[in-house]
Amino acid sequence: MNVVRAIVAWFAAVAAATVALLAPLLVWDAAGRSLALGDVRGAVAMSFFVAVFMGAITALPWTGLVWLGRVARAPRGLWDAGAGAAMGPALFLLIFQRPLTAETLAVVVLFGFSGGVGGFVYWAVAGRPRRTETATDTAAAFE
Repeated sequence: MNVVRAIVAWFAAVAAATVALLAPLLVWDAAGRSLALGDVRGAVAMSFFVAVFMGAITALPWTGLVWLGRVARAPRGLWDAGAGAAMGPALFLLIFQRPLTAETLAVVVLFGFSGGVGGFVYWAVAGRPRRTETATDTAAAFE
């Protein structure tokens, strides 16, 4: 795979995972009240911070998971989305030093969802593998 395409896909995945993580939190926070311009500015600033933080903590683990998936010849879409969905909760529990309890379960699920979204976007942007054409396919095209 082209390295530039992989990096662009990773940036897109981080952006998508940030939106998937923050959108439900912002909707929940704004429930029942109107949003002011200051709230929108704060949300944009928070989104930028979360995206930079998320990018910093996922760069090396994601590279390792992608490499592991390629070596194991795992199905690309399923592997990328599943790896993201597993990495999200794992990093939440490790970085924020929270135990998995009833109080943190909803946040862990949200991190898993956002990681899965990021993995799916990575797969979509990095390029879904296509069926390679065989000599029989080429011959059949001329019949």
